[in-house]
Amino acid sequence: MLTAIALGAVFYRPGPRVVVYTLLASVLSVIVQGAMIAALTPFGIATLTAAFVLVTWLFLLPGQKLE
Repeated sequence: MLTAIALGAVFYRPGPRVVVYTLLASVLSVIVQGAMIAALTPFGIATLTAAFVLVTWLFLLPGQKLE
């Protein structure tokens, strides 16, 4: 949800391309969260919002070219 809010309303102007981009980022955020939990739980490290931050940064790299 945080990824969708950040990309779909805060950093990019809403539009059809941004909706698809945001959905893709949201799905990837869930996958990254699961992978981080699987990798870090044995060490006792909580992931908290790390997946949201990483995926949001990754999807901000293209810049304003979506508009």
